[in-house]
Amino acid sequence: MIPYVKASRILTEYDEKSLEYAPTYATKQKDIIKLIDYYWVSKYQNGDKDALGFLKPFYNVIINPTEVASKMIDIDTKDIKVVAEDGASYYPAWFFSKELRAWMKEKGFGKLLNEIIYNLPKYGSVVLKKSGKKISLVPLQNLRNNTLAKKLEDDLVCEEHLETITAFKKHADDWGQDVIDKAMAAWGENIKDAKWYEAYGDFSDVDGNKGENYYIFTDKGIDLFKAKLSECPYRELHWDKLEGRWIGRGQVERLFEAQIQQNKVTNMKSQSLQYTSKRIWQTRDDSVAKNVLTDVQNGDIIRVNSEITPVSTEERNLSAYQEEEARWDQLAERLGFSYDIMSGQRSPAGTTLGQTVIQTQQAGGYFDLKREDIGLFLKDLIFDWIIPMFKKDKRISHKIMVSEFSEDELITLRGLLTQSKVNKAILEYVTNAKMVPTEEELEALKQIVAIKVKGEKEIEIPESFYENLKYKIDIVITGEQIDLASKFSVVQVVLQILGSNPTILQDPNTKKYFMQLLEVIGINPVQLELVENTQEQINMPAQVGGSTAKVSAPTQTPTQMQTATKV
Repeated sequence: MIPYVKASRILTEYDEKSLEYAPTYATKQKDIIKLIDYYWVSKYQNGDKDALGFLKPFYNVIINPTEVASKMIDIDTKDIKVVAEDGASYYPAWFFSKELRAWMKEKGFGKLLNEIIYNLPKYGSVVLKKSGKKISLVPLQNLRNNTLAKKLEDDLVCEEHLETITAFKKHADDWGQDVIDKAMAAWGENIKDAKWYEAYGDFSDVDGNKGENYYIFTDKGIDLFKAKLSECPYRELHWDKLEGRWIGRGQVERLFEAQIQQNKVTNMKSQSLQYTSKRIWQTRDDSVAKNVLTDVQNGDIIRVNSEITPVSTEERNLSAYQEEEARWDQLAERLGFSYDIMSGQRSPAGTTLGQTVIQTQQAGGYFDLKREDIGLFLKDLIFDWIIPMFKKDKRISHKIMVSEFSEDELITLRGLLTQSKVNKAILEYVTNAKMVPTEEELEALKQIVAIKVKGEKEIEIPESFYENLKYKIDIVITGEQIDLASKFSVVQVVLQILGSNPTILQDPNTKKYFMQLLEVIGINPVQLELVENTQEQINMPAQVGGSTAKVSAPTQTPTQMQTATKV
């Protein structure tokens, strides 16, 4: 058996197998995706004109609720926060946070987040694929899977690719030129587009298999590439998971019925207006002009043998149309939690403040739950995929540009580097001179080092500094772990503590627990040390008449923290 034959079962079932819990007009997974794409661009599957040739209007009720959902669940890279675990130093998490955000920006992770947020409420499911150092969103239109499975990895997963020959030949860098030549020879010279598949799953019964679980082959059954992957290259996330089917249900599918009924009412109203908008008259006089709009001038006096009377063509069913439209609009709002207040519009006249508050709370609570699901998904994604890739790139000794830090952070950072270099210089002095430097020598040394540090444009991060990072940090993506109301209350308590007992930062033991408290509630402890160090520099007396400034307590740098962690 060749891989293509084994995978053909999935390809056939995908095209033929119906879902039990699906709309009667879209019973297959591919039909649901296709209908979503049609409705998203306000098109009918059976044509945009009716039997008489008139264009059928499309009253779209799905775009706004879907885009409101995307807005309410939006997550950006700035929402990914790194905090140190209990008992761990917060400086590694601080440095990691800075580097991680810059690295994700460089790798386009923010764009990937936007694609997830945009597609999840639209299609009901998103699939991510890791290929080498690249993480990308898999178009559901290309996916071929067991449509009844709970998870993708429960069966074979295939992706169908249709490319131009020019685009296909570019894969020679990854597969080798001989593979491309083999495929082109099988297709022949008259081929216009290259159609090929990649598949992951159990291929143990394939001829010549030696543990490979990933294959690439053409639509003609020609094997191009195979490999053994240590883990499934796909990750999936669903909006509204239903039993008996793999694909989730998104905002668009939830509003299928409302969209169909609104279109039906809109088309009935439009067809009716084709006739009721006409002005028609009647008379028993044969001598009267046939068309009063073209054959009669303004001011003409008409002599007739019988009266001319208008034919009643007024629309007498407008109220019923309006009532039906309003009913389905309200249903779409309730199903999609897209009330006017959620989309930034003013509430309808007569809406009380209490009703507005209730609607906001209901919709906000629903989207908070969805945002939590996305946050948990992204947290696993960052731990399992992003951090290993990041640590691999940053494993060797490297440097961070000071431009990555704010001016306030630079003050603290320079203070850390100054203390580190001063401590190192003191040790060298004691080792070489066999004596402790005087206070005057120490102050001079500190000033020299401070001037040198201020001129540095880069900060060196030692080798393997982030090696054990996964076990030392927590990534807070949603507000589930840090309640904002509680945070505000704790901030007030923190200010009261500092106001009543400023010496809490002078005792190393109390300072340690106080810093941990700040980090848990989302306040960067580095900022507090910034204020503390700056205040010490302001209050530090200048050297006058033998009086010397007091040296601050040593502070750890990345190199020192790495050494301490190893011990």
